[in-house]
Amino acid sequence: MNLGDLVHSLYDNPVTRGLASSVVKAGSAVMGSQQKKPVEVTLWKLTERQHQYIRLAGVFGASAVILGAYGAHTFNKQAKSDELKVAFETANRYHFLHTIPLLALPLVRRPHLVGTLMISGMTIFCGTCYAYAFTGNPTVRQFTPYGGTLLIFGWLAMLL
Repeated sequence: MNLGDLVHSLYDNPVTRGLASSVVKAGSAVMGSQQKKPVEVTLWKLTERQHQYIRLAGVFGASAVILGAYGAHTFNKQAKSDELKVAFETANRYHFLHTIPLLALPLVRRPHLVGTLMISGMTIFCGTCYAYAFTGNPTVRQFTPYGGTLLIFGWLAMLL
């Protein structure tokens, strides 16, 4: 079995077809008469722009795992204080958890808005937490709440 057959069997089988059609039917029922014909979303039929979000999720996910491994094996042994360890762990947890919604961006109504808010929020929130953990410089922490606010707005933008 080659990779194409494997991908095809994973995404195009009776279970996933049934799940996809039930989700589309449920969405059509919620939308009422606004949508006449159900739209089916298949991963390999996404546009190039939508694939970019999935690639970004891969980059963010890989970097979260790499930083998590670094934190577990090196940083925690070298950290000067427990406060810096907590900052690193918080950054890594939020980094990884907010990578997952990037995979769903092609499915939301306004993917560019949600993506911009999520990516900006992750960069500012996690970036300032990582910077504080690595340098011990508390001045970068003043920007952390802005990143958190952008993350909240990113989650709320999924409702639009």
